[in-house]
Amino acid sequence: MKNTVVIDSFGCFFSSYYAMPAMYSPTFEPTNAVYGFCRDLFTILDDFKPTHVFCAFDLAGKGFRREIYPEYKTNRGKTPDDLQVQIPFIEDVITAFDIPIMKCDGFEADDVIATVAATASHENIVTIVSADKDCRQLLGDNVRIFNLRKKEFYTQESLMNDWGIRPDQCIDFQALCGDSSDNIPGARGIGQKTATELLQKYSSIEGIYQNIIKVPGKRRDYLIESKDNVEISKWLVTLRRDAPIEIPSAPYAGYNRETMAAMFRRFGFDSLYGNLASPQNTLAIF
Repeated sequence: MKNTVVIDSFGCFFSSYYAMPAMYSPTFEPTNAVYGFCRDLFTILDDFKPTHVFCAFDLAGKGFRREIYPEYKTNRGKTPDDLQVQIPFIEDVITAFDIPIMKCDGFEADDVIATVAATASHENIVTIVSADKDCRQLLGDNVRIFNLRKKEFYTQESLMNDWGIRPDQCIDFQALCGDSSDNIPGARGIGQKTATELLQKYSSIEGIYQNIIKVPGKRRDYLIESKDNVEISKWLVTLRRDAPIEIPSAPYAGYNRETMAAMFRRFGFDSLYGNLASPQNTLAIF
C-alpha cells in the first residue's frame, strides 16, 4: 500500500516554538519556530519516507463553526509576538520542501486532514502528524496518529486503552465531555470517566438519551439540562470529511537542494546544511 502522511502544520509549528530556545535570522527576525518546523519536516521525511505528503492549514477567518456558534474558540490567548511574526514564514518553508499545502476557505485544518484521511485510507496507510485529540475520531485500520514530540503512534488500540471507546464513539465522547480549550460546552458534570461508562453501556449519545430514565441520580439531571449543549457540541467536534479540496495524486518527488540552501541562508540555519547531504535522506538528493 502507499504511504501517505498528513501534517497538522500549525500544530507542529506552534509546538516547535515552545520546544526551541530563542533564535534569530541574520536580519534579526525570530526564527526558533521556523527552525524547529524545518527540523520536524526532515524527521518526518526521513522516518516515514512517504509516497505522498501534505501539509494541512487553517485559513484566516471565522469558519463555518464560528458562524453558527460565535463562542467557538473565543477564549484562546493571544499569540506571543515573537511567534506571530514567524507565521508568514511557514508557507515559505513548506514551499521550499515542495510539499503540497492543503487549505480550504471556511474549513479548519482538521477538516482538511479528515478529508485527506478519508479519501486516502482506501488505498494508503495514512499517518496523521498531530497532537490534537480531535483527530482521534479519524483512527481506523489504515489510519494512525503520530505525536512528534512524544515520538509515539496512537492507534485504535491506544484509544481503547486511553478512553475505553472505539473511534466511532470519539465524537460523542468529546461532545459529552466538552473542551474548555476550544470553548465547547459539553454536558455539565460529565467528565471522561462518566462519558466512557455511558458510551460503553449505551453506545452513543442517541442511545444515552433513549435510555435516559435508566441513568441514575444527578447524571440524568445533568444530561437532561445539557441536551442542547451536547447537541451543539457534537456538531462542533465533528470533523468534516467532505472539504472541497483537490488532493494531488502525484507522488512526492523530494525537494530541490538549491532551493533549500537558499532558505537556510535566508534564515541563517547553518546547522541544517548537513541534512541536504545526509545519505539517509534519499528524497533530498536528486
